[in-house]
Amino acid sequence: MTTIEGGFRAWKEAGYPIEELELDAELPPSEYLPEIPRISVRAVKARLDEGVNVIIIDSRHQHSYDEAHIPGAISIPLDDMVEPYDEFENYDEIITYCT
Repeated sequence: MTTIEGGFRAWKEAGYPIEELELDAELPPSEYLPEIPRISVRAVKARLDEGVNVIIIDSRHQHSYDEAHIPGAISIPLDDMVEPYDEFENYDEIITYCT
């Protein structure tokens, strides 16, 4: 195994061997459906009443959040949830909703 600083472009410019393969782009349909934990409104209220450190995130578009949202919820649209949020490490539970 050999590595070269500069990545693939530098490897190619240095004249190292490159193998081109044709890949089958057809992928079988996925059978995987992730299990999404659900929580009822009553259970959320109970956790808040018990003093559990919970953050509620509204993942809808900003205009939907502006029209109406759960009191205390913060707006982080789903498209913005790509990167991890370090500031949520201090919460016991993170609850998101989109309807």
